[in-house]
Amino acid sequence: MSNHAETATVVARVLNAIASPPNLRDARRPGDLEGEFDQWFDGGAIRTVTGTVTYAFDDGVTALVGVLPWLFVTVTCADGTVVSIREKRANE
Repeated sequence: MSNHAETATVVARVLNAIASPPNLRDARRPGDLEGEFDQWFDGGAIRTVTGTVTYAFDDGVTALVGVLPWLFVTVTCADGTVVSIREKRANE
């Protein structure tokens, strides 16, 4: 990304889609991303494997969400910029 504001905008959009994928569906529609996905939503698709969920967006952004042992989210922007969010206890 050319600046932090653009990266923050991408991460915010991704986190919103993770929280509430727009028009979530179990079947691919024309124009949806192709590939081995379990669900699709407007602008992307989801692949679930035990303990992790991968979100692929039609603009080349991806997000990996893990829940074991704690929540983590890694967003990879189309230009290769990576932003990671990790849950931890306050004393770690």
